[in-house]
Amino acid sequence: MGRRHGKILESLGDSVEYVDIGYDPTRQPPKADSILVCTPSASHACYLAAFKDSRIPIFVEKPVIVPGQEAQAPETSLVACNWRWGGVSGARDIVSAYHSSDNGAWLDLIHFVDLLWEERGRPDDGSMNHFHGRYFLAMRWGEERAAIALDYDEVNPRTVIDGKFMNPSADMFVDQMRHWRDCVCGKTRSCNSVKTAVERTSWLIAVHERDVAGIEPRRIAAHG
Repeated sequence: MGRRHGKILESLGDSVEYVDIGYDPTRQPPKADSILVCTPSASHACYLAAFKDSRIPIFVEKPVIVPGQEAQAPETSLVACNWRWGGVSGARDIVSAYHSSDNGAWLDLIHFVDLLWEERGRPDDGSMNHFHGRYFLAMRWGEERAAIALDYDEVNPRTVIDGKFMNPSADMFVDQMRHWRDCVCGKTRSCNSVKTAVERTSWLIAVHERDVAGIEPRRIAAHG
């Protein structure tokens, strides 16, 4: 995902330096106009903590936290929210976690929790079920509800919301990076702050821990 974002920024005329995942966040942050954190999910909050006093705008992939974590970052930070930007088209190959790896595949639901929360507001309630690599999340707003099915078939991972396949378009990643560049240049404010992302991710974690934690294979760190 970091390479994807970097190539988009380069196509927009920016200079991008790629830092290996082994980079030590306890060192001084790199000299840059902005930093993109596209590491495994369990390390997102660690990098934010390391860079929070640097005054450098930070873009970080979802989920911003995993269970047991908190996160802080400068107000100029942006948490990935690409589903807010684009249509629903293209290949079904963009996912942040695979059922076959040792990770928290259910955390990928945060992309769609964020999308629906943005459209309809904070849900009144939610529930989750898990069955053989498939996660089913219901979100409720009074009498209104939405059903999300996340299926991590290793050949064809897919997400369905209310019967509609959610397939990412290439344009939504470009639009997200354009917004990020405008944030860095001070032309606009971040549309998805760390505070907002933590609230929404914490809601999803609470639903997961209440409904399915302990009855599924233990999986730790989803890929960002």
